[in-house]
Amino acid sequence: MKKFFYFLLLLITLACQKKDVIRTEDVLKALKVDKNETIEFTLLNDTVLIGKKGTKIFVNKNLFKNYTNGLIKLELIEYYDFNDFALNSIETITNDNKLLESSGVLYINFTEDGKQLNLLDNISYKVQIPRRIESKNEIYYNDNDTVFNWELSEDKIYKIVPDRLKNLRYGLTVGRDGLGGYFKIIQIDSVAIEKSKDSLYLEDMTKGSRNNLDYLLYEDLLVYQGNVDSLVKALKTLRSNEDLIYEFNATRLGYINIDQILKYDKQELITIVDRTKSFKDLNISYIYINNNSFYNAYWENSNLNFKEDVKISGKIKIVVFTTKDNLIYSDSFYVDSNSKTTFELDLKKTTIEKLKKEMTR
Repeated sequence: MKKFFYFLLLLITLACQKKDVIRTEDVLKALKVDKNETIEFTLLNDTVLIGKKGTKIFVNKNLFKNYTNGLIKLELIEYYDFNDFALNSIETITNDNKLLESSGVLYINFTEDGKQLNLLDNISYKVQIPRRIESKNEIYYNDNDTVFNWELSEDKIYKIVPDRLKNLRYGLTVGRDGLGGYFKIIQIDSVAIEKSKDSLYLEDMTKGSRNNLDYLLYEDLLVYQGNVDSLVKALKTLRSNEDLIYEFNATRLGYINIDQILKYDKQELITIVDRTKSFKDLNISYIYINNNSFYNAYWENSNLNFKEDVKISGKIKIVVFTTKDNLIYSDSFYVDSNSKTTFELDLKKTTIEKLKKEMTR
């Protein structure tokens, strides 16, 4: 009788044990790539912190309102690669549902011994970006680390360039290491105007002056074999290819997106059909092949087909995945301005590693 009792107890225990179930949200977590970085420091003086990918953060010693001279931890994430957006579900959608094209996403936060540090009112910190920024890029913020609805800020991006005309007047040289001479800070949406003005001044200043020509050649490492017009053209070409410094003064902590509104060709109603009706839910990822744009949609499968208005720009890869009986299933297809707009799913078994390859470009 006692043996029967223990056997019955064992059966009840096994029946009550819950088997771990892989859900769609578990797949999203498994796709993530860890790019988190921490830097610890004590803020005795103005400090410059540099991330692994080259982002520079300038921390003024009077930046925080509640700092008590303890050890500060900087939490930094640098996403400059599109695959980072896709695998970490960093969606490029604004809070008013506009589609963005991103030049990079940062996460910047400061704590002191576990306490959240807060910026002083009307105080900002400078951030320098180690890559080229598009002229129409703006700064967006997001307070949530799971739902990305970016909010446009008034913070502006600036480009730091050698002031060639001023350097010419004073006979100064800016080396390739960026040292020496004068610089000017230009708001990026005004760079084209500044270049045009510089070109006109260059023509005027170099006419009839071989000394000035020799100086310009020395500064830009060019070999001059023509007239002033060809020199100015060569200088403009060089400027368009040089690596310059881009920076902005951030007024908030948390997630920061360097973006511009995406120009799209047209908008199409995309229909996705699952005739099996055997999956509980679906995750639909939109990967813009020709743009740094990405977002997810979630569909609780029912008798209705999934329909969504999609902004078409170049080619879009749509990846659909779900789970069932602790297995992962996926399918993918492409959409462009000339493609069909209705797609029937053919979900097949896959793995996290295979899905990662599907989600990247």
